[in-house]
Amino acid sequence: MVLIFWTNEAYLTYDAELDFINKKWSVKELIDFDKLVDNFINTLKTGTLRGKQFLNTNIYSFVISKQTTVYYRVYDLGLKIDILLFWNNKRNPKLLEKFLKSKT
Repeated sequence: MVLIFWTNEAYLTYDAELDFINKKWSVKELIDFDKLVDNFINTLKTGTLRGKQFLNTNIYSFVISKQTTVYYRVYDLGLKIDILLFWNNKRNPKLLEKFLKSKT
């Protein structure tokens, strides 16, 4: 089984996405988003999901919803994964690139 760890940035940005959804939409969308994240994490644990690779690094992205992409790092032949960040896709992509380059 694959071990999944969350960074502090992952927790903070996940909470920020939940806050954003809660303010803009209903509780139903909040629950739906949480289920999407749970399904994504459970699929990662099986080792079968790989997203788009960032600049030939061990960092990958996966679109959770139209508004949100999750970024994660894969280690130890895929046996360990760090969730790095939940990114609202409407934010400045240059900030994202700077963050990801700092993690390589």
